[in-house]
Parts: sequence; C-alpha cells; structure tokens
Amino acid sequence: MNATFEVIQWFTDFGDQAIVLPTSVFVLLFLLLSRCWKTALAWAISMGGVLALMLLLKLGIGACGPALGAGALDSPSGHTASATMLYGGIAAILFPRLGSRVRFMLAISVALLFGASRVILHDHSVIEVVIGGLVGLGGLAIFMRLRGPGPSRLPRVWIMLVLAGITLLEHGHRMTIEHRIHSFATLRLRALICPSQPHIGL
Repeated sequence: MNATFEVIQWFTDFGDQAIVLPTSVFVLLFLLLSRCWKTALAWAISMGGVLALMLLLKLGIGACGPALGAGALDSPSGHTASATMLYGGIAAILFPRLGSRVRFMLAISVALLFGASRVILHDHSVIEVVIGGLVGLGGLAIFMRLRGPGPSRLPRVWIMLVLAGITLLEHGHRMTIEHRIHSFATLRLRALICPSQPHIGL
C-alpha cells in the first residue's frame, strides 16, 4: 500500500506549483518569441484566470466555508485545476491537428487522473477536485476559443526537452502556496469577512 501511495504521490507532484508555474512561464515566453501574439495572450488570460479564480475560491471558501454547510468543501484542488489547464494547453499547442473530441477527452482524462490522485492521498474531497477540474476545463475551453494559429514550424523536440528539464529540476519540490493560502483564509481573513464563523486553527 505504501508503494502505491508513493507512485500516486509521484504522479500528483506533476501538478504541483513548483512545476506548473515555471512551465507556464516558459510556454508564454515561447509563444512570445515565436511572435504568436494571439495565442500568447490567450495563454496568459486562460492560465492567469485559472490561477486567479482558484486563489479567490480558496480564500473565500477557506474563510467562509462553514457558512456553506458543506463539511467536505474546505479548499478546492489547485493541483487538479492548474494541471488540467497546463497539460491540456500544452497538448493543444504541440499537436494542433488533434480533433476537438480528442482534445476534450484528453483534458477530461487529465482532470480525472489528478483529481483521483488528490482524493486517494486524502489531500482533497471529491467535491473539491470536481471544482478544480471544472475550473481547469473552463480555462482550457477559453484558451481554445481565444488562441490563434501556432508557430508554422514548431520545434517540438526542443520544447519537450525544456519541459523535461523543468520537470527533472522541480519534480518532488512541493511548494507550500496552497497551505499558506488556506492558513491565511482561516486564521486571518475569516475574522474580517466572516466574523460570525468559528475560528479554526491549523
């Protein structure tokens, strides 16, 4: 069982912000250097929107969660949301000829796999990963809607080498951003915007 959990943890680490953030920046820089202005703007709006919305949801639900009357809803899954957007978007950029149905199925698969890993590891409840998955899929849908044509000659090998390098350097380094957001929401923000809710220490 421990070995199974280690494999699942290894997988879910691909959705950690330690990988998501530098990879997202690299994708944006690549698009800008390739002069794909419309696609770069779409990426910035979509990925930035996913991260910003998850931040707001984590702050709001963390601060006023008890008022919602849902004990299983405490902190929506940022791993599920950002990984769905990141890997779904990269697939769309690297393989633009994929049909819309194939892209949709791939994105759903990513959301399900990362969501399941978070639930199995007891990091999130089912409703929390569902929210994260929906946010990620929504961001990806916006990206697909707004993006323009990709580079005419896509250096897939070099892009994949850079992505692999980021993964090798950062995989396993778990950032504490989500924990800090939740701590701030429950320990500080709750008293400001939901003073009637009970104080919960971590």
